[in-house]
Amino acid sequence: MQSIDSNGIYHGNLRAANGKFTQFDPTGSLKTQVTGINSKNTVVGVFYDSGGLTHGFVRKANGTDTQIDVPNALDTLIYNINSSGASVGPYYDSTGLAYGFILNPNGSFTKFSVSGAAEGTFPNSNNLGGSITGNWTDSNGVNQRFHSAVSTKKCNSTEAACSRSGFFFGACFFFSLAA
Repeated sequence: MQSIDSNGIYHGNLRAANGKFTQFDPTGSLKTQVTGINSKNTVVGVFYDSGGLTHGFVRKANGTDTQIDVPNALDTLIYNINSSGASVGPYYDSTGLAYGFILNPNGSFTKFSVSGAAEGTFPNSNNLGGSITGNWTDSNGVNQRFHSAVSTKKCNSTEAACSRSGFFFGACFFFSLAA
């Protein structure tokens, strides 16, 4: 949830079970958007800094927040977090092309794109089972949907849907890992 103050600045807000609201902003934020919360009351979202860059953030239930930036990305957005602490969203490279990422609970990143996504991959939700859903845009500018389940079936690195971790990605569409 977010609110706008009298100066037109967006802030993040959390509502407690008793109805009390807590307003917050990650350090350096000029505009905060909350996009997800999990069962452990960890909140994720997006904030904009004074240089016009977009960053993701993770805010723990104790109020500590961490800025999230995919390595070598121009902008990073987080849209969802599951109960294990894995988050997903898109990031943009220096050319403006969007790719998907998973922020794993250990802090590492897994980057991916939908095969054929000429104009970007935009993951927007994930669950405990490893499924990810989102949108991608083809070379004709047509917005498509994807759903991908992460399998526990091992694969070898020569198979098209094999991830860096050595497991299959894929359901409706296979991801190709971004460089």
